[in-house]
Amino acid sequence: MSYKTASMKVLSLVLIFGILYQETITLAFSHGQSGVACKAIERKALLQFKKGLTDPSGQLLSWTLKLSTNNITGEVTDFINVLSECTNSSLMSLELGYNKLIGNLPVSLGYLNNLRYLHLWSNLFQGSIPPSIGNLSSLEELYLSGNQMNGIPESLGQLSALKVLDLSENLWEGVITEAHFMNLSSLTELSLTKLTPNLSLVFNINSDWIAPFKLRFIKIRSCQLGPKFPTWLRNQSGLNTVVLNNARISDIIPDWFLQLDLKLQELDVAYNQLSGEVPNFISFLNPSTVDLSTNDFEGRLPLWSSNVTKLYLRDNVFSGPIPSNFGEAMPFLMDLDISWNSLNVLA
Repeated sequence: MSYKTASMKVLSLVLIFGILYQETITLAFSHGQSGVACKAIERKALLQFKKGLTDPSGQLLSWTLKLSTNNITGEVTDFINVLSECTNSSLMSLELGYNKLIGNLPVSLGYLNNLRYLHLWSNLFQGSIPPSIGNLSSLEELYLSGNQMNGIPESLGQLSALKVLDLSENLWEGVITEAHFMNLSSLTELSLTKLTPNLSLVFNINSDWIAPFKLRFIKIRSCQLGPKFPTWLRNQSGLNTVVLNNARISDIIPDWFLQLDLKLQELDVAYNQLSGEVPNFISFLNPSTVDLSTNDFEGRLPLWSSNVTKLYLRDNVFSGPIPSNFGEAMPFLMDLDISWNSLNVLA
């Protein structure tokens, strides 16, 4: 029996047992076969089999399919189409990460109505996220990082249960507006970076818009947020990670951001055109990383919380003496870069 035929048979058995039992199902065939899917006759048999089942204990409500890190190759459309039919939308978690799957994500992805966790990172997916993604009203985690995708539909903003959105390391382009975030009231983590430094994804969000979410983590890199510091963060008082790197922001760090009284584990606003003096009263957790590199910050070097462990201030216009109590003020500092400034001798 060929590996492809064996894979199909195994998947058919997995689907049957997934329908029968509410538990995690993990496949581990690792021979890189493409086109893993139910044949038409197997699909019909599975659906007929499930139709005749009784479920007094509610075991048919949800199941999980894990296929991550199996070196699976091939086009993904038929596979998702079959899942959307074979499982009768009972699939709760789908993990296909760290494979070599290709193609566009199909419309049928939006038919997996009970899906809560969708992990598709580190594949070779292209094209846009299908607009049908907005149908996944139970979705809590969406990981699409490490692909080659380029389009984000406004329907993404309908995912009111979504807590984690990771779109990092793709080729995104186009315009992001309030509609993309409109109903993301449960969102706590947002990661949106690009593979290339080319700023082909632009945020065009009204300065008066009030975000419906309360983020703890935001990481945006190589997307155009500026020229102003993004005012839609002004009610995000729970942030502990703020990365707005290479975002074409030409502004100062605004007072409203400082008044949020954040306790930060990471602050990265490198590769912008931020200017002005940096206040000393920003609070940091231990350990913490601060990167203000390649901006136009000026004045004396900031002496922050003793919790700072990595500090990158290179390529700015800081001036004056290096404080003699620098090490005393930040005793846990392990990595310091203050090159390419206008500093002179120790004070």
